[in-house]
Amino acid sequence: MKMSHLRNVIFSLVPLLVVFSLVEATCRILRNHRPPHYADVNRLSLLAYTSKPWFSEPFLIASSMQRKGWYTPSGTRLVFPTDCNNQYFTVTGGVRETVGFTPKENPDHAARIFLLGGSTTYCIEVPDRLTWASQLQFLLNERIPTPSVRILNYGVTTVNSSQETERLDYEIRKGNIPTVCILFNGVNDVYQGVMYNNPEGTLFDTAVRKENSFFRRLRRNVAFIDLTTTALHDFNKKIESYFPKNKKKIPEREAQEIEALAKRTAAIYERNIRAAHELCEKHGVSFFVFLQPNLFSLRRPLTPYEKEVFDRTEAEKKQMFFDAAYPLLKAKIKILQQEGVNAYDFSGIFDENTKPIFLDDCHVESDGNAIIAAAIGNVLTPALQDRFAPYDVATDKSGSAQ
Repeated sequence: MKMSHLRNVIFSLVPLLVVFSLVEATCRILRNHRPPHYADVNRLSLLAYTSKPWFSEPFLIASSMQRKGWYTPSGTRLVFPTDCNNQYFTVTGGVRETVGFTPKENPDHAARIFLLGGSTTYCIEVPDRLTWASQLQFLLNERIPTPSVRILNYGVTTVNSSQETERLDYEIRKGNIPTVCILFNGVNDVYQGVMYNNPEGTLFDTAVRKENSFFRRLRRNVAFIDLTTTALHDFNKKIESYFPKNKKKIPEREAQEIEALAKRTAAIYERNIRAAHELCEKHGVSFFVFLQPNLFSLRRPLTPYEKEVFDRTEAEKKQMFFDAAYPLLKAKIKILQQEGVNAYDFSGIFDENTKPIFLDDCHVESDGNAIIAAAIGNVLTPALQDRFAPYDVATDKSGSAQ
């Protein structure tokens, strides 16, 4: 009787396994036909992109694929982009290529500038030649007669000021010491510290922990679960678009918690900036930090295009976090500046611009990067001219890149 019962159970499972296998095979076919830029496909209709002669769907595909190539060295909280080389993105040794470096003399004499920041420094939204790092490199080499200026883009998606300071220490410990170090940050500190309720953590760790590891493996390996989860998410967004009043709102009772998180985030931000500044002073590196602009930091009414981006990207869900934290970050920048640190509040550098540059609440395209490069270039030019003038390339008497 027992064998007969067991046999019935086994035979009843066979059709179920066959059906599931067919469903899984169908879902794998559907998933493989989903465009690689699926998550960014809405950008194909954004004026900030469609108005640019360099933009194309192949570029958007290459840009989307970049998000899959990141790794963390053992024993660190650092995140590195994996090496790649195509017509849009070139990454070697965790550093994104900057276009336009043509040495005017011995390359070893070039002033080396480190850029440390998140995705807005890495600039996944544009090709190599249109990052603000490349545009800044071109601008400085036009303005500074000697030495040549070489910019190294150490920007990495998700990093905050804690990781930027750790990366600077990591590079210096390897003997990789720059002439100038620039931090361009603020947004990821707000995301991590206030929105994700963990000022002491990192966005990379938060993203990994947002899903249970077992379920994450299922999503990666089981197409049915992946497509079902995606479909439910898309369906929920569609329902919200029809019934905007039903969108989830953070209760007012959480305002005090948000305020407390914002204060902790600002304190940690200040601590990180001080640590990076002290590290640079110890090694004779000129240090600069720039509080970055974003859609929430504009000090003027949004343009119709910016309102469209604001609504498309559900930025209203993040507004209260930035409203609470950014004034505190701006205050910290002011305090640091009064103490002699080269700290600059760049949160308003897009105020005069009305062209469509935003792709979401903080990422911009090539024209936005040009504004950033020009603003930073205006600060760096006199500093570099003072440091390297007069500069004798032949004897290298007055200054060197190291």
